Amino acid sequence: MVVGAWGTPVTQGAVLWQIGESDNRGTEFALAPQGYQRFKEDGFFVVGRSDPRVDWPYVQPGPADGWAGSRRHTFAILFGLKAPPTSGECRLVVDLVDTQGSAPPLFHVEMNGHRLERQFPPGAGDASIYGEAGKGREHVWMIPFDSGWLRAGNNQVELTSWSGSWVLYDSLRLETPDGVQLAEETPGTTLVRTEVPAVWLKESGAAWQSVSVTLRHVGPAVSAMVRLGDAESVPWELKSGLQTLILRVPAQDDTKNARLTVVANGVEVASGQISLTPPKMREIWVLPHSHVDVGYTHRQAEIVRIQIENLEKAMRLSAASAGNPPEERFRWNPEAIWSLDHYLRHATDAQRDALLTAVRRGDVGVDALYGNMLTGLCRPEELVQCLSFGPRWAGLTGVPVESAAICDVPGWTWGLVTVMAQAGVKYFAIGPNHSARVGTIHQWDNRPFYWKSQSGRERVLCWVVDNYHHLGDLEAHVLSHAESLAGPKFAYDASFIYWVGSWPDGGVDNAPPDAKLVEKVVAWNAKYARPRVRIGTAGEFFRDFEKRFGSRVPEFAGDLTPYWEDGAGSTARETAMNRESAERLVQAEALFALGDRQRRPAARFEDAWKNVLLYSEHTWGAHNSISEP
Repeated sequence: MVVGAWGTPVTQGAVLWQIGESDNRGTEFALAPQGYQRFKEDGFFVVGRSDPRVDWPYVQPGPADGWAGSRRHTFAILFGLKAPPTSGECRLVVDLVDTQGSAPPLFHVEMNGHRLERQFPPGAGDASIYGEAGKGREHVWMIPFDSGWLRAGNNQVELTSWSGSWVLYDSLRLETPDGVQLAEETPGTTLVRTEVPAVWLKESGAAWQSVSVTLRHVGPAVSAMVRLGDAESVPWELKSGLQTLILRVPAQDDTKNARLTVVANGVEVASGQISLTPPKMREIWVLPHSHVDVGYTHRQAEIVRIQIENLEKAMRLSAASAGNPPEERFRWNPEAIWSLDHYLRHATDAQRDALLTAVRRGDVGVDALYGNMLTGLCRPEELVQCLSFGPRWAGLTGVPVESAAICDVPGWTWGLVTVMAQAGVKYFAIGPNHSARVGTIHQWDNRPFYWKSQSGRERVLCWVVDNYHHLGDLEAHVLSHAESLAGPKFAYDASFIYWVGSWPDGGVDNAPPDAKLVEKVVAWNAKYARPRVRIGTAGEFFRDFEKRFGSRVPEFAGDLTPYWEDGAGSTARETAMNRESAERLVQAEALFALGDRQRRPAARFEDAWKNVLLYSEHTWGAHNSISEP
C-alpha cells in the first residue's frame, strides 16, 4: 500500500509515502512469505507507480547469502517532490520483521547522497525467512534527517546490505513536515553504482576482473550500448527499474581508471569513472574443525565417541586427498587436546601410530589447550596444567605445538599470555561466539595483534575471527570474507576462516567434518584466480603469516575481559568444591616435591587435574545454565 498521491499535501509529521503495512508479517511484498530462493532482482520502487507485491521483495539479502549471488544488494525508492520542505525535521522509518540470527547485516541508508549506517542486531533465527514471520524479532530503525536533504524533482533512498546476511521487511515510510507534496518523477537514466569485486575470475588460463554496473531507468524501454574503457561496447536493453550488467576486463596488477559510458539513441545518458583495483587478498586459509562442546549437544560420554569419530573421519579425508596439491588436501584442527587424549585412551597400537603419523605429516594439527576454557575461572596452576599437554604431544610426535585455540568463549584472562609463551605457544587462534553476551570482543575481528604479557617479556600472536562456524557454501563465505577485508583497515593479503560441518538439523557444535570441503576448495581455485583458497592447520597458517607480516603486526597489552565466567554463580557450591580440590592438588604436589618424589602417583594427579580443568571448561554442563540455573 502506498500512502500519499501526487499533489496531495500532508499534515505536520504525517506520512508522505509508505510501502507495506506495519503488521509484523510482510506478506504484501514480492516473494512472501517464503520464496527467498526465487530472489533475482533488487527492490526498486517508484512511489505512485510501483506495486510492493511485484517490485519490493520481502527479503533483502546480504553478501553472506550465496542463494542471492554473495554480493551487496541495494534496494531503491524513487519519489518526486513539487518542492522541498523549507524547515523542520523529516524521518525515514525502516520497520523489519526480522534479521538473520548469526550474521545480521551492516546496513547503509543513503538519502540523496547523505549516508547513514547501522549494524543491525541478531534476529530470532531462520524460521521467519521460511514463512513463519511470527517467530521473527522485530527491529525498527528510526532515521531522523534534516529537511534540507530533500529537493524539488526526483529524490531517492537507497538501502544497501553492506556486509552480513538478510533482513525481512515489514514496512518503510517517510514522514515530513506540513505542506510537502509528491510529484511525478522525471524520466531518465541514472548510474546508481559500480562495484569491482574483490576477486579475479579465471578462464582459459587467464585472469579476469569483473565489474558490476547498476543503472536506474525511469520511462519507456530503450536500447543502449555500454562501454568500459577501451573494451568493445556491449548492447543492453534499458527497462524501467534497477538493472545490473556484469562487464569483464583483463586483470591487471596495477590500479587503472576506466571511463564507463551508456549511450541510447546516439546520446550519452549516463557515465562515470571506475577504479579497477586488483584484489587485496591473495590467500584465504580454511581451517576445518569441530567445535568441542563437552556436554552441550550430547552427554559427555557421547561427545567422547563423537569427537573420536570426527577425528577418524578427518584422517580418512586426509588420506583420500593425499594426491592433491598441498593446499587442496584435507587437514584437521581438533581444537582441544581433550579429544586427542580420549582417542589415545581407546586406540589400538595401529590406531595410535596412525594418529601420530598424521600429526607428523601435518594432516592433523595439535593446539595446546586441553579444552575451550573459561580462563577467568582458572587458578594459575590450572592454566599451567591446561597447557602442559602441548609439550607432551610434542614429545610424542617430534612436532612442536606452537598454536592454541579457543572457540565460542568471548574473553580470556591476561595471565594466559605468560603461561602460553612459557609452554612454547606462539600463536592463539580465537573464534568467539557472535551473539550471546559477547561484550565488545568483536572490535578485534580480523585485527591480528601481538598480545604482550604483564612483564612485557612474553607475547603471543593473536587473531580473532568473526565466528567459528562458517559452513555450507564455501564460495559465498569466501566472497563475503574477501569483500569485508578489501578496505584500508586490513593491512595484509592473507587471512583465515574456521570451517565446520553440520548435523542434519543444521547444528554445528561437535558436528562431523565437511566431507565435501576439498571438492569445494578445488572448485573455487578452478574458478577464481585470486584469492587462492588453502586448507590448513592453525599452526601452519600462523607460521606462514608471521614470516611474511610479523614485523608489521601491532602489539597490545592488557586484559581481554572474560564474559562467560559469571555462569559459575549458578553453581556456586560446586565452584567452591572445585577450587578446594585444586588447592589440595597444589598442596599435595608440594608435599611430594619435598618428600619422596619417586612415589608421586603421576597418573592419579593427571586425572585429578583433568577433572578440575573440565569443571572450568566453557560448556557448563547444559545449554540453559543462564536461563534456568
